[in-house]
Amino acid sequence: MKKKNKKTKLSSIILCLCILLGILFFLFIVFMAINSNNYFDYEGPIDEEYYNNPEKIDEELNKHYKIKDYVMPNGEILIEIKNNNKYGVEAEIYLDLMDSNDKVLASGTMWTTINPNSKNYEIKNPEYLFPDEAGVSKEYDHYKIRANLKYSSGIKFYNKCIKTVDVKRHDYKMSVILKNNCEDSIEYVDAGVLFYDKNKNIIGFDNGYIDKIRKNGKAKMNIFIPDSGDSYEEINYSSYKVVILGAYNI
Repeated sequence: MKKKNKKTKLSSIILCLCILLGILFFLFIVFMAINSNNYFDYEGPIDEEYYNNPEKIDEELNKHYKIKDYVMPNGEILIEIKNNNKYGVEAEIYLDLMDSNDKVLASGTMWTTINPNSKNYEIKNPEYLFPDEAGVSKEYDHYKIRANLKYSSGIKFYNKCIKTVDVKRHDYKMSVILKNNCEDSIEYVDAGVLFYDKNKNIIGFDNGYIDKIRKNGKAKMNIFIPDSGDSYEEINYSSYKVVILGAYNI
């Protein structure tokens, strides 16, 4: 009887251990599922549709954007791209320097994320385009700009949350204070400053980034005053405008 009791107790212990291990395994699966959902905690408005037919969505997105360009006093080319879609996009922007025969002398590519129904700006020095040959940027006759837009899946945009609360100049730079007016912390904020002459022409641009602004919080970024191209003297601007280029969580 004693041996039988020992075997019964051992079987009961093994059974309990198996049940306990089963419960732990179940809890582990639940934990991983919760973490997985937290990692991908935002599903965009047409994510599922995009996964099924990305080419069709991107083709439609590329029908609804506009590009403007400006040559700065220092020779840099400022590209303004307006996303007229109601969805955020990833934009690949191509800049080609051409000779008088429309032959490409040098090229450059820029990537940027653009909030829904918003503008973004990219600036490029022709001297830094590929191939980096001495003098090639001074020989170009004209340039061409094109872009390719793709839907930004899994990104939550906060383009209306960020406001400018203060701007101060310190020698060769500006400090810009931004405020997050939303109830969510925003992980990535891109803002810039457009500089204008007395005739309201854009003569300079610079931008900066903030890694995170907590909900209802403030953060500072520094913006450098562009040079005029004349012995690296700062531009003589008459006015400026702070522009929010991107605000989103991934």
